[in-house]
Amino acid sequence: MFRMPAFVSVMTVLLSALLGPDTARAQASTPAPSLPAATAPLNLGTVTLPDDDEGVAALFGRLPAAVAGEPRADDPDRQSGRVIASYGTVDPDFGPPLALQVLDFTTGDFFPRAFTAGDFVASAAGTSDYDTVAFGQDGTLAWIQAETTAGVAGNKPGTPTVSRPIYTLAWGE
Repeated sequence: MFRMPAFVSVMTVLLSALLGPDTARAQASTPAPSLPAATAPLNLGTVTLPDDDEGVAALFGRLPAAVAGEPRADDPDRQSGRVIASYGTVDPDFGPPLALQVLDFTTGDFFPRAFTAGDFVASAAGTSDYDTVAFGQDGTLAWIQAETTAGVAGNKPGTPTVSRPIYTLAWGE
């Protein structure tokens, strides 16, 4: 014979087990990146950058007329809305040999609007495509250093006609 109080007791225990405090756990959809503590190269951890376009443009305007023997070049990508300082003769395939540019992730330029410098460093360091040499976090500054080679396709598939090394140092708060 079926007894209602026993049924209610069993259901109460089961529901308590299913709906108890330990069953409702949450995790951030995108966890904050965990970067190793490491001193940024070239004393980047000591530099304070402007936080608006006008300040960055003014800072770039004060950069030297030549770097590593390369004269300042015209901005090859002004239409992008980015602030860029370029040096050397602009190659039609590769661009300038030296370039410094500022990206504001919050504008959704190429990355998701919620992307941070730490997210970029963590994702770039986690892929073999970026050819990471070193990366880390220096205080609030996330940074990554990479060395790779870029090539322009030749007449045969997979055979570059010309290539050149690319050295990257990316950083941000």
